[in-house]
Amino acid sequence: MISMTEERAQKSQTTSFGTTVRSLRQEVGLSIRHVAQEAGISTTFLADVEKNRRMPGRDVVVRLAAVLKVPTQRLLEHDPREYIGDILAAANADPETRTLLAQVCRGLGEGRISKQELARVAGGRRRRSSP
Repeated sequence: MISMTEERAQKSQTTSFGTTVRSLRQEVGLSIRHVAQEAGISTTFLADVEKNRRMPGRDVVVRLAAVLKVPTQRLLEHDPREYIGDILAAANADPETRTLLAQVCRGLGEGRISKQELARVAGGRRRRSSP
């Protein structure tokens, strides 16, 4: 059985939040200006969201979903902030995991670990535990 965290990870790997918003907007044939105006945000902000430069707050996500006529959950599936609770829980559960997560974050920030390497490890097969 696949966990909710793994399901969200699979969905967000295929499409980012901004790309999802842009695709949905284009599917319904709405201009960026129209969607921004209806959602009560600036066109510049929406453009930044669609380019994955900025993330809107939950209230804006709800309004964007309404304008795009999709369930809010459809957008939230691609919200990277949805993982923060899972990451914090893993870090708090085990000091060694916390240290490893901190090292990974530093490595990404310093360029010692590439996104491709992280994706390869994250998508790698888990060893089966012996019975």
